[in-house]
Amino acid sequence: MVLLLCKFRVSTAIFCASSTSRFHDIVEFACGNWEALNPETISFTYELPGKAICMLRSDYDLNTLISFACSSGLEHVNVSVHNGPFIPQIEYDSGSQENDSTIEWSSGPQDGADMLSKYCHHEPKILHNASWAQAIREVEQSFEGGVNEFKRALKMYSMEVGFEYDLVKNTKERVIAICKKRNTNNRMWRVYATLQKINGLIHDKVHDKPLTRPTDVVYDFKVNYGLDITYHHAWWGVERAKNELFGHQSLSFDLLRWYKEETERTNPGNIIEIDYDNNTGCFKRVLVSFYTCIYGFWYYRPMLFLDGTFLKGRYKGNLLTATAKDGNQGLFPLAFAIVDSEDEDNWYWFLTHLSNVLSREDRPITFVLDRHRGIVNAIPVVFPNSYHAYCLHHLKGNLCDKLSGCPSSFKEMIIKKFSDCAYAPSLASFRSKINQLRREGGDKVRTFLDNLLDENWANAYFMGQRYGEMWSNAAESFNSQIREARHLPITKLIDAIRVLLMNQMTTRREISRNWPTMLCPKIDSRLEEEIRKGRTWIVRSAGQDIFEVQSYPSISVNIQRRTCSCYQWQINGFPCAHAAQALQKSGKNLLDYVERYFHTWCYFSAYSQSVFPIPTVGIQDYPAGGCVIRPPSSKKQPGRPKKKRIPSKGEKVNQIRCGRCNKIGNHNKKTYKEPI
Repeated sequence: MVLLLCKFRVSTAIFCASSTSRFHDIVEFACGNWEALNPETISFTYELPGKAICMLRSDYDLNTLISFACSSGLEHVNVSVHNGPFIPQIEYDSGSQENDSTIEWSSGPQDGADMLSKYCHHEPKILHNASWAQAIREVEQSFEGGVNEFKRALKMYSMEVGFEYDLVKNTKERVIAICKKRNTNNRMWRVYATLQKINGLIHDKVHDKPLTRPTDVVYDFKVNYGLDITYHHAWWGVERAKNELFGHQSLSFDLLRWYKEETERTNPGNIIEIDYDNNTGCFKRVLVSFYTCIYGFWYYRPMLFLDGTFLKGRYKGNLLTATAKDGNQGLFPLAFAIVDSEDEDNWYWFLTHLSNVLSREDRPITFVLDRHRGIVNAIPVVFPNSYHAYCLHHLKGNLCDKLSGCPSSFKEMIIKKFSDCAYAPSLASFRSKINQLRREGGDKVRTFLDNLLDENWANAYFMGQRYGEMWSNAAESFNSQIREARHLPITKLIDAIRVLLMNQMTTRREISRNWPTMLCPKIDSRLEEEIRKGRTWIVRSAGQDIFEVQSYPSISVNIQRRTCSCYQWQINGFPCAHAAQALQKSGKNLLDYVERYFHTWCYFSAYSQSVFPIPTVGIQDYPAGGCVIRPPSSKKQPGRPKKKRIPSKGEKVNQIRCGRCNKIGNHNKKTYKEPI
């Protein structure tokens, strides 16, 4: 038995080593005594009388230490514990000649050492690759993964220790590697990682963060691994990792055939329509609607928000969406399509297939949309009996663009009056406000209003039910949810939306099980607020379910017809404060006059179905067949691909303050180009 006096910093602990002791025993002993130690990066050294410093890294080293101590009659040995790989320091004897090659190894500070640390102290940083020095430890070390695992360990070991090697023999049974500088006396070296060596690390980084940039990789490798890689290697590494993780952009179009068959098998009732050129086989467009969304739409308000957004992949394109809202104001994508461009033909194709999705729907549907020419022309043709309303946000942006060159105060005044016209509940109120807007707005405003049909934007003329929804922000919000997925290949993008729906379905279904109220939480809070508003009002009955609410001014409420002279009950499809007081006065159940779409049971029923996984295990065995869907024909534009959205006309761009020049503009500290 030999006593090992293990010293870490200023404290010492004694470990009793015997012939049965193993290296991992001393590692556990040290980590148990000092919490600052990391078992992945810990290292040990010891010094015998008259001998150089020796490394203690394996069971073989420990047995050698015990045997040497016993044969030398030593009862204890001093062992130094390091929280990281041991780096020896070289000291030259001051009395030796210049050609004297004798050196002394030291593990601690010596006389005459560099005094810089006393004036500029830096805490040592443990790099992520510190444990790579232990990848190859001893003779007869086994690698369970065979040749591939050994070559991977050799790459890691060479980068951390700092040498280059050549593979003399590289077969499935044996690998022989020798140092490139084995015949060189002065082994000056620098660490340089190639794409083949760093690809595995980039793979993990892209897996955790799909939008990883090459500059992020270069910085991460320098800071966390101490390695220098070029932007070129980082870029190719990111591209290769994306292809391995998400599939190749070009090959992904043909995988739509497999995805369609697999979706119909695992999720019966799903609708996927693929359109491609019969002559060239080039992809044109695809529509996807999951059965769970089709089933759940019956429990939602008959209203859809239409919008399109651009994609960021290699072949660009646009994503067209039809989004609904559940009873708790949550987003619910009914159908979406990926097309080559947002034009009238593609919108007509999308809406035609959307009408097939809604073939069993007997309710009149309200569409909320922007004034894109393709949607405006296609909606009346495909859905002649529906109602469509323009998004007020886009209308205000278009009007603001028409007023370019006018003073800001004038623009704000006109935009406010235009909003008042849109929200005006009665015909008399609308006519009064619109006449005032025409007088004060001038020719530009009058021309803009002449090109608008009142029934498409004004509450007073709208014939359908839009439940108070004046904006198409629901579609915009869904587009923002899939922002990071829009760079993916087409099949992976569709599956990413499926995963999003699968998570939403499960989460919302489980949450709604525990709701204590009869109404959805947001609607229940809204109803309580309406009741609270009219607590001081006096309500008088006129008979036949007609009430007068003295709320200054007085309001008439007809419970049977579900109307109120303030028009809010009719516009919002929800009892206003006057209606709530009249219902309470009548003794009727207030919840019976809230539409079923806002009830908890309806919400739970909408999410009662599940979106099931689509395993990719058998994707490699899918036969190519005679029909192969090729990527759309496109020409790569010069310069860096554009990823930012093009602002709409009249859209207000947020101004930011630069951290370098301290000025307000459209640049920040990173994009600032002027010299300081």
